[in-house]
Amino acid sequence: MRKQTEDWEQRQLVQWARRFPWGQLLFHIPNENHHHDTPIGVRAGVPDLMLPVPMGGRHGLFIEMKRADGGRLRESQKKWLGWLNELGYEAVCCHGWQEARDAIERYMDDSRRDDTVQLRHDAD
Repeated sequence: MRKQTEDWEQRQLVQWARRFPWGQLLFHIPNENHHHDTPIGVRAGVPDLMLPVPMGGRHGLFIEMKRADGGRLRESQKKWLGWLNELGYEAVCCHGWQEARDAIERYMDDSRRDDTVQLRHDAD
């Protein structure tokens, strides 16, 4: 069986999330293959995905995606996940789209809601 790429895993997750109103807000941060900072603001280690929905006292959810069957966090990625968690976001590393789906479902659990999140405009 062929190993799935990180891009494939991420596409599966985004396709699943688009079924939900909040899933329209899930977006990719185009930062891949940059292992150093650049003058235009690319920052080494920034997570792959962001869901900017406040929930359970957290400001939003960041996800660093890895393949289901491998992939390791670089030091810069570990630092970013730590910083974001300290700042009041939930920031996690997930191996495979199913693990990321489970992380989103835990994050979006109704019992954690501070307020009902409703979109006022349809996102395209």
